Amino acid sequence: MRVFFAFIALALLCLSYSSPVGAGGDGVIEGKVVNGSEGGGPVGGLEVTLTTDRAPPGELTALTSPLGRVRFDGLSTSGENVYALAVRYQGVDYTVGGIQIDAQNPSRQVEMHVYETTTSAEAVTVLLDHQTVKARPHERRLEVVTYVEVTNRSDRTVVGHKAGDGVGGALCFALPEGAENVEFLGALSEEGALLDERLSNLNQAIPPGEHELMFAYELSYAGDS
Repeated sequence: MRVFFAFIALALLCLSYSSPVGAGGDGVIEGKVVNGSEGGGPVGGLEVTLTTDRAPPGELTALTSPLGRVRFDGLSTSGENVYALAVRYQGVDYTVGGIQIDAQNPSRQVEMHVYETTTSAEAVTVLLDHQTVKARPHERRLEVVTYVEVTNRSDRTVVGHKAGDGVGGALCFALPEGAENVEFLGALSEEGALLDERLSNLNQAIPPGEHELMFAYELSYAGDS
């Protein structure tokens, strides 16, 4: 009997660590999804995902009410978790991160904005496009970092072609032939930044407002220069 109870205790312990998002605390995160495009408003029936940066990773999901509201409770208030809310609307992923709660502030209310989509890029302007290149002569390789600032003056997310289950972007950067080890250092949405199979174009949907996009890749070269 003692062994049986020990097994139950161990199973409960494993369950508590398999989903650290809901750690049995009294923390609450309430979200509200609002369509920020003209004529929009609260959006119901969308699946919202709550994740944490703690390991092992865990997540909780819930559907928004007709008023666009969603609630996650039973969360840890240790202050060690940094939460993020994510939702997909019209094929585009939107994320709000950096959400923290603790014993002094056990609840947070977060408003998430989603937008109608358009393929027109007339309202998009590139404010800055800058590259830095670092050579590794002993390996005959170049490290290239590209930093871009863009603004979307409309009230719709600008998208391009469809790619997989998501939506490709209107902001495309041609990568040189042979580009390797492409890495997103900072993007509008890392999950939404799509790279095609040939590594030839970086596609990114552009929500309204000003945004930064930074990515890096490596190139091999022959000769001494």
